Amino acid sequence: MVYLIFGSNTFFARRKVKEILEERKKFFEKVFPIFKFHGKNLDLSEIEDKVNNAPLFAKSVFILIEEIWQNQKFKEEFLKRNKKFLSPQIILIFFEKGNLDKKDPFFKLIQKIGEIYEFSEPDLYQIKKFIKRILREKNFQIEEEAQQILIDYVENDLWKLYLNLQKLMAYRNKEKIIKKDDVLLLVNPSIDTNIFRTIDALAERNKKQALKLIYKHLQKGESPLYILSMIKYQFKNLLVVKEKKAPYQALVEEFKDIHPFVLKKASIQSRKFTLDQLKKFYRKIFKIELAIKRGRIAPEEGLELLVLDL
Repeated sequence: MVYLIFGSNTFFARRKVKEILEERKKFFEKVFPIFKFHGKNLDLSEIEDKVNNAPLFAKSVFILIEEIWQNQKFKEEFLKRNKKFLSPQIILIFFEKGNLDKKDPFFKLIQKIGEIYEFSEPDLYQIKKFIKRILREKNFQIEEEAQQILIDYVENDLWKLYLNLQKLMAYRNKEKIIKKDDVLLLVNPSIDTNIFRTIDALAERNKKQALKLIYKHLQKGESPLYILSMIKYQFKNLLVVKEKKAPYQALVEEFKDIHPFVLKKASIQSRKFTLDQLKKFYRKIFKIELAIKRGRIAPEEGLELLVLDL
């Protein structure tokens, strides 16, 4: 059987590969040869050799080939010699990250002779459903606000989401409920390099540029609370760096939970503030965040006030 599994949602795509493997083990046999290849410079004859020289008593052969799409020679050869891979005893999976050209002859061939599974980037509904399923398996719950912050922090990275859920559940193993403070304590926001440009503008008191960059974030569909959380996260790092008064390498060695790139930016940006200015601005972020959450001001208005009050 031939499969093509692809898409930007690599978490679900990888899970599909595992599912096919487990089904084969369940219904046919416990142990059989498993071969994995990187497709960049792969020749079809290498795959044929594995099939032809499989152990005598093996009823199945499992072959996983990743990133074959740019290997035009392999694809052309497979178009000519694919029939020998159509046996039920052969499980051949082509795995690709990202989108593919569905008009490609190779794609059309797999459509005809095998099965294709596409896993697109998850939307908000799918992400929430994913969280619910992972937590339900361990009899866990999550507060609504904690869930929203978690989603804002990890965006649509299901690998990072899964790992952070495991960490949060281990932390709250007795209570069986994940709270907002747990997420704020244990989860680091995804690194968005564009946010550093916004903070540079804030550091330089360039209100016009800062507002322009914030509006760009909003136009991209980013949550105002997510933007605020990123600003808050980086200003917290600025405070840490400013108070330590240590060289960059010493900071990297001490703060292993903060990405080196984030620390480097913080080290540079902190020079544009006094310690008192950083503390004052950090308190201001907290006040605006609280006002937004209590419904006193709209999130977008809160971001504007933060900039205009520099």
